[in-house]
Amino acid sequence: MDEKTCTQCGQTKPLSEFHRNARAADGLRTACKKCSCAYLRSQYQPRVHEPEEMVCPQCGVTFTRVRRQGQPRIYCSRQCTTAASEERRLQRASARGGRRCACGAAVATVVGTPVCPDCRKDQRPDAQVRERARTLRRYGLTEADWDGLVSRQQDRCAICRTDRPGGRGERWHVDHDHVSGQVRGLLCHHCNMGIGFFRDDPEIIKAAAVYVAAHRGTSTGKAADRWPSA
Repeated sequence: MDEKTCTQCGQTKPLSEFHRNARAADGLRTACKKCSCAYLRSQYQPRVHEPEEMVCPQCGVTFTRVRRQGQPRIYCSRQCTTAASEERRLQRASARGGRRCACGAAVATVVGTPVCPDCRKDQRPDAQVRERARTLRRYGLTEADWDGLVSRQQDRCAICRTDRPGGRGERWHVDHDHVSGQVRGLLCHHCNMGIGFFRDDPEIIKAAAVYVAAHRGTSTGKAADRWPSA
């Protein structure tokens, strides 16, 4: 059978005009698609809520709320919602008494295990020795090579001549040529990062030096006066 009679409108229609129904003997609904959709539309009743007069618990302003889908609104604006959420967060933080490290020091972070900067460092007596050994193995240096670099540079950065290595761990960074692999010297954290950001390219570094020197002391004036025309 390629056709079926609809029980609602009484018309005989092709089987493609009927929705599927796994529980029926023929696998199709008794009403056609048109009649089924019309029945569902007739049964739909939109949810209508009367406007409500509400008082914002955050600022005390009276506003009119019209309930729709989702969570009912209790604050008058997004600003009050954000302010109330921040107050609840601070209350929870104060109730916990703040985050503290295992050593008792206060920790400013709000996620993760509370560990202070001092405890985060490896406190074992041979920590610095093991870190030095890993660095020397990575670049194929010996202790004598390291001492020679430190002595020649007078324990200062080879570029900016600072005596503070900076960065995490406060240690000198071994700078090397990325093409030949040859060690060039010891740099502080900032100089080592700067060379890396300039992609270890001498031409880019020279262009950056010329650019900074040309624009030093010319922060005032129009941009067109500082940039050459193409």
